[in-house]
Amino acid sequence: MPRKSTPAVPVNPIYIPELPRAEEDAFKTFERIPGNTYQNASLGRAPGQDEGTACDCQFVPGMFRPQDACGEGSNCINRLTLVECIDGDCPSRSHCQNRRFQQKQYADIGIVQTEKKGFGLRAESQIEQDGFIYEYIGEVVKEAEFMKRMARYAQEGIRHFYFMMLQREQFIDATKKGNIGRFANHSCNPNCYVAKWFVGNKVRMGIFAKRTIYQHEELTFNYNVDRYGHDAQTCYCGEPNCVGFIGGTTQTDIGGMDDLYIEALGIMDDVEKYTLKGNRRKKSKKLDEDYLPPMNPMVEDEVPVVVQALRQASSSNLKLLPHLLTRLELTVDPDALRSLMRLRGFSLMHSLLGEHGADTKLTRMILVSLKSWPLLNRNKVEDSKIEEPIQQIIAGGEPELRSLAQGLLEWWGTLETAYRIPKRAMQLVDGQPLRLVAVTERASKRPREEEAQDDLPTFKYTAAPKTVRMAEEVYEMPVPVPAARPAAASKADLAAIIARATEAAEAAKAEEVRRAQEAEEAAEKKRLAKQRRAERAERASSSKPVDKDKIVLKLVGEVVVKYMSHYKNQLEHETFKKHAKELTHLIAEKEKKSQSYKEGNLTSLSDEKRKKMKKFIIDYVKSKLQR
Repeated sequence: MPRKSTPAVPVNPIYIPELPRAEEDAFKTFERIPGNTYQNASLGRAPGQDEGTACDCQFVPGMFRPQDACGEGSNCINRLTLVECIDGDCPSRSHCQNRRFQQKQYADIGIVQTEKKGFGLRAESQIEQDGFIYEYIGEVVKEAEFMKRMARYAQEGIRHFYFMMLQREQFIDATKKGNIGRFANHSCNPNCYVAKWFVGNKVRMGIFAKRTIYQHEELTFNYNVDRYGHDAQTCYCGEPNCVGFIGGTTQTDIGGMDDLYIEALGIMDDVEKYTLKGNRRKKSKKLDEDYLPPMNPMVEDEVPVVVQALRQASSSNLKLLPHLLTRLELTVDPDALRSLMRLRGFSLMHSLLGEHGADTKLTRMILVSLKSWPLLNRNKVEDSKIEEPIQQIIAGGEPELRSLAQGLLEWWGTLETAYRIPKRAMQLVDGQPLRLVAVTERASKRPREEEAQDDLPTFKYTAAPKTVRMAEEVYEMPVPVPAARPAAASKADLAAIIARATEAAEAAKAEEVRRAQEAEEAAEKKRLAKQRRAERAERASSSKPVDKDKIVLKLVGEVVVKYMSHYKNQLEHETFKKHAKELTHLIAEKEKKSQSYKEGNLTSLSDEKRKKMKKFIIDYVKSKLQR
């Protein structure tokens, strides 16, 4: 799910084109592994998957946009709830765009050597907002082992933070084993965020673009949100909202709180208006201590982010659960509640009751919320198996909880189970069958001879031989002769078939109209959200004057690096870096005398200027090489 809100902090991208690539040196500092390793098999398991992982997307190549195949903006149930589709379950088949972890669809990034922060990551190509950058992998360990390693690494003099909380009492340790995702540095105004996704039966952690990231930007995320290490350390990010340190925050400290939670709580505007995240001069506020958030009911377009926050807070930020559940408890809007049920809300409540059933307050909030969900049948109740924890409450809960639980079971008991058309093999769309049937399966029993043979299913064989070879002898397969049926029966069957076909066609048409309306509504909501982000970004940018010097350095730096790279092998690393910096500042000073600089027209350099810069750069480098 995209991070819809844009922070009020002005975006000043940090470009580092002049820094040298450092993969060779970086790879010597750790062991590269292809995926997470687990201390034991029980770690990393994804909870709350009782309703399965199949989405309800419908994709036909040539008729729909490619992104409609579970892509960005497709309204895919799985994508909205941070669940990856699984091959064989997804209706979009090979066209599915929601398997980024499984297919390692990483962004074009590189490792660089920074001045104060050790190794870092740089975008080598532009990355769009919410783009998948890299998976964060390492050794998944229990909390006891995590504490032991913290002490051991401190004794070894290891100061960099490489622990990430995967779930409650489970941590990813990328200190000695991992991949290049471990090199993303900290910033108090980052361009990346970390999200936990459910992939099959495992929880996995990925780094994503918080906004559009441009070529040569450093990639950063907020360590205070996700990373764990030793005591607080000095922060060198240099951002206007820098809090001055890394680490040392608590779960309720808004300064170190993930934007996902801030948005799910519905307090983003307050955080921006009152500077609740703090900075070097102003201490950040703490939820329930310095700031009491006003909790409001959810509206429909807020449901996906609240569902995401509930799933992640359940395993990593328990203190936020009461606030998030309060929003559910207050919500009575049927559209919002239907959206909640569509996004596997019953499975989520089952998971929360299973993990926190001993918490009377949370249990009561869940039961009260469930009373208002507009169910029409029992299907979701049965699929999610939520009656199991409800029955446990009746068996051993407090009187008030038992009464609430009993009321739910009695209400659900009055509902009928809706008939669902069984899934069947569909026609080939792109050369692939949607369902495969094993040809080795045997019938449960042989048909009686007196049964009409045309009651049996018929199969079409393409270029299939009518013989079965066993040992060296060949046997002909008998062809059953259809038994004759009375004409009246055939007419009745035909009428029934026509009626069923008509009913199915009408249902399909109604479903098509409903999906078209949903798609139109989703597109309108996305347009409005984009408009709100643009307005917020405009307000943020207007709060601080444009730093023309930085823009000029960035534009010139790209040209310098591009043409100096032709001579990279002829210069030592430090010499190359020194000349690149000198050239960048030298040309930038000349550019500041131009009319475009004075007028603030600094979006790009003209072709004529680039040609002049190219000649100047080449002449400059050649003069240095001849000395």
